[in-house]
Amino acid sequence: TASDVQEMPEIACGPSACLIVGRTWDQLVWGRWLNLSGAATSARFTIEQGAGTRDWVRVAYSETAGSFTVAWARGGVPQTTTLAAGATTAGIIQPVVTGRVGTQLDMAFNSGLNLFGVAAQGNASDIWAQGLDSVGTPLTGAVATVSEIATTDGRPVIVSNATTSQFLVV
Repeated sequence: TASDVQEMPEIACGPSACLIVGRTWDQLVWGRWLNLSGAATSARFTIEQGAGTRDWVRVAYSETAGSFTVAWARGGVPQTTTLAAGATTAGIIQPVVTGRVGTQLDMAFNSGLNLFGVAAQGNASDIWAQGLDSVGTPLTGAVATVSEIATTDGRPVIVSNATTSQFLVV
């Protein structure tokens, strides 16, 4: 609907449902459940809203846990939460890396590693990546990805290669 605007919404599907996420102009991070044919099965629900800027909402499905993990930036700090299929109440919301700034997020799930990967542009124009376990809980500290030119890095993309148990960040 018109109230679901975001410059780059995201969608992920599991075996029985899809979750589409986004952000409205009044800083509301929202979700909406769809069936596998793309028809809405829920009204739009709030994942998070409050003071500060929300941005770059992303979602991925964990085949292992059978749940969806959502990541977004709140005031430049990436946050994460997990939802079971059909749930309209967010789980615990936690920073991806405490105190680590990162915007322009991307996210993927790697079934070979049984992990999520989140990539972000840091505030020093660096690109960093962080692993989350199969239920979306952050692992150890962020791993800085080498940046070729510190002043021009932006919009990282992360993809999974389950065959080689790796993530690739570009």
